[in-house]
Amino acid sequence: MLYTQRLLDRLKYGAVTLTAMAIASTTLSASIIPLGGGGIVNVANMTGGLVAVTQSTPCIAFSNSTTCLPNTTTPIAVSGTDPIFGTSGTIKDIGVTLPIVSFKTVNLTIGGGPAIFDLQSIDLPVGFAPCTFTTTSGSCSTGTFVFTQSSPTQVSVSFTTKEIGYLGNSASGSTPYIGVFTTQLSGGLAQFGCTTNCTDTIGDILTFEAGGGTIRSTWSATESPLSGVPEPMSFGLIGSGLVAFGLAFRRRRRA
Repeated sequence: MLYTQRLLDRLKYGAVTLTAMAIASTTLSASIIPLGGGGIVNVANMTGGLVAVTQSTPCIAFSNSTTCLPNTTTPIAVSGTDPIFGTSGTIKDIGVTLPIVSFKTVNLTIGGGPAIFDLQSIDLPVGFAPCTFTTTSGSCSTGTFVFTQSSPTQVSVSFTTKEIGYLGNSASGSTPYIGVFTTQLSGGLAQFGCTTNCTDTIGDILTFEAGGGTIRSTWSATESPLSGVPEPMSFGLIGSGLVAFGLAFRRRRRA
């Protein structure tokens, strides 16, 4: 009888401890963006300029400037079935200095907005051969962008970012995001001021860029949250809770 009562006490104590840990862990992430539709944000109709690689690194200017200015913003349109996001916002140029704080701001159709996305880094492409001035097929990388010759007269350009999304202040919690930005180039380069070798091939695009040209096009992006990653403090609470549970179990066993 005494053994049965001690066992019930241990199970009861353990249930209370684990419940408290679960509540604490949930509270820590209470300030993340309340996204619907799986949390995926589809962004469309962004006018971006692939700026000449005569700068220290390539960059995207989401403004009318021919240089990347991190403080420059331009309106964006948010598309998709997510009912929480509105249809306007701003996005800053991606320059050579990272991170860019408040990289993108999107209005919310519900209270608590706007949603803010900070740019943490640009993921460097892995597994692609370097692009050259004579590349006319396949996929290659400039070290930041991935170029793909999708047809003899069409090239797609893409890059991937790491971001965090939050409401209000990032110090109160945030959601890690992966963003994939893409554009399709077709119709030739003469429209951008090119006079020689102006076809839409990877080699001609890079040659035009290296000569100081700027290619403007419409960009789109799909941004997806990374879920299921506990915050560091959550790990600490879980660990300390388990230790406390073990010590209590040991004391009761000795008693």
